[in-house]
Parts: sequence; C-alpha cells; structure tokens
Amino acid sequence: MEATECVAHGMPDPTPLETPVRGPRLLTHSAMEAWGRCEVEYKICYEDLVVPTTYPAALAIGSAVHAGVEVLHHGRSLAEAWVIAQGKMESSAVRARLALDEAGQAELASSMAWDAAKVRAMLRAWLEHNDSSPRRDAELHDLQFLDRDLEVLETELALEAPLVNPLTGRPSRSFRLAGKLDAIARKRGNGADGYYVVEFKTTGEDLDAFVEAMGFSAQPCTYQSLAEAHLGDDLGPCLGTVLDIVRKPTIRGKKDETPETFEARALEEYRRDPTRFFRREVLPVNETLRREAMANAWRIADSIRRAERYGYVSKRGPSCRSAYGVCKYRALCWHGDAAGFVTKEVAHEELIDEA
Repeated sequence: MEATECVAHGMPDPTPLETPVRGPRLLTHSAMEAWGRCEVEYKICYEDLVVPTTYPAALAIGSAVHAGVEVLHHGRSLAEAWVIAQGKMESSAVRARLALDEAGQAELASSMAWDAAKVRAMLRAWLEHNDSSPRRDAELHDLQFLDRDLEVLETELALEAPLVNPLTGRPSRSFRLAGKLDAIARKRGNGADGYYVVEFKTTGEDLDAFVEAMGFSAQPCTYQSLAEAHLGDDLGPCLGTVLDIVRKPTIRGKKDETPETFEARALEEYRRDPTRFFRREVLPVNETLRREAMANAWRIADSIRRAERYGYVSKRGPSCRSAYGVCKYRALCWHGDAAGFVTKEVAHEELIDEA
C-alpha cells in the first residue's frame, strides 16, 4: 500500500528504519518512554539524532534545580549553587539561541528570566527546608542531606549493564541498559547490610500523585538493576530508592509583576506550607516490579529490532497531541519540515559527564 493510501485509510504512514552495522546500543529509561509514546519519535531522537531547537522550559528548570541542589548537598553556598544552576539553564537554551532572530532572542530572554526566578525560589526554599530539618547535620558537608544515619558513597553515576533475556538469562547483543543515577547511599556503619539508590526529582504535580506514579514507574527498578551491576555484592543488597522531591511553585505571574517579585511570592508560598512542596520517600525493592521492568525493557529492545528487520516504524496518533501539548516532532514527522531541528552528537545526552 502506498503512503497516500495509508493516509486515506487512516493508517500510519510507514517510516523507513534501516538496520545499521554497529555494536550494542544503549537503552535508557527516556529512550524506552519515547518508544512507548511513538516509534517515530524514538527513531527521530535516538536513531537519526535529530532534536528541536526550541527551548525546553520544564526540562531546563528541572535540570537547573537538580544541578543547584547537588552543589548544596556538598555544603557549598546558595550563590555557588545559583551559578551552576544558571549555567545549566543557559546550556538548555543554546540550540534555541542559534535558531532565533533578534526579536526571538529577546522573547527567549524574557521567558528565561521567569524560569530563573522559579529556580532561585526552589533552591532557596530547598536549602531553608533542609537546614531546618533535624536530619541535617550542619557540621557534615559530604552529602549528609538525607539522614544522619545515611552516607552517600557515589554521585552522578552514568552506568551501563547487560540487558538480559528474561526467559534464557542471556544478555542481548544489540542493547545494553544505561542510565545516570543521582547517588548511591547506605546506612552509616552498616558495612555490607545494603544500600539505596537516591533520585532527586522536580515536579509540577501533587506530591501524593507523583509518589504513587513513581511507585509504579520502571525507572527506580531500572536504576536499582544498574546499581547492582555496578556494585556487585560488596555492600549487600539494594534496599530500595530514596526519592528527594521538590514541587515547582503553583502560583502564576501577575500583570505588571517582575521576576523578582514573583520569586519572593514563590518563596513565601514554600514557607507557608512546605509539606505541599517537599517530600522524601523510600520505595522499597519490589521484586515483582523489578522482573516486570526488566521484561518490559527486553520487549522494547525486541520491538526495535523487529522494526529494523521489517524496515519501518509507525506513528502513534494519540501521541501527536496529548495533555502536555503537541508532539515536538510533529512538523518533521507529518510534513517533513526540518526547519527548527538540528542534529545532536550523541543519542543519550543525559549520560554525558559535564564535570
């Protein structure tokens, strides 16, 4: 059937997917989510290495707060944390700046000023909340941010592990699991009694809903498997995942308000009811979910291999427009319009060590 016939009959237009000659590829949680949303999105982003030049505001805010909190974890100042966070935001805007004219540059700068206000408020509120917490020891500056009894062993770990066939136990020759863990921690003085994977998260959702969703997400299970492959049996078993969550401000900017006054209002919102915005939750290891997550990863890898074998991937219509808006690849996918897209150097930019 020709492409025009596919459209006429309401069928997805097959997109060519050639089988490359190469070694094992990396399969991250983000890549698996992309494949789950739409096979074409996965192909464009992780095989063709094409990304939009638009400024990803939500991702930029999350990455900036994450980078700033890591600095605060080490006992460094809020000013130092903001410098690092600001650099992270600027790096998120590099592609957008290259594609914009003078008017677009000015509009982007205005938008980023409001995002920066959110980031500053979140970092200051996080520090105030944790400084006042009885679990924080002011004399310890080696990442004692979770509990007096917890010590963090390693941070910002980009790890790989074999992707194993759940039926045969044999590793895949085409894919390896990969991901970047925020930290690995253990109970102080426990030796080989076990450890935790630590994940810092920002969200715009209600915290109860977010924690519930994370409890069923494959990401904690995937990262626990990566940690086990990295550590072996030296520290004992993985005991679970510690989620350190910060909710974004829920207030909106007012007419004629400046980013500075918005920042002050956001900080006051955090101070009034910190329980709405901060949560630390332990997700214990759930072997059933772990098996399901690893089996699902294998299924996705197998689906990608099959798509390559048959020579195409298909669009998934519901993902073209969702509750989060129009798919960022729609113009390229639907109309072949490559304006506003560039090629990135690596498939999984989140794994790059920026130290």
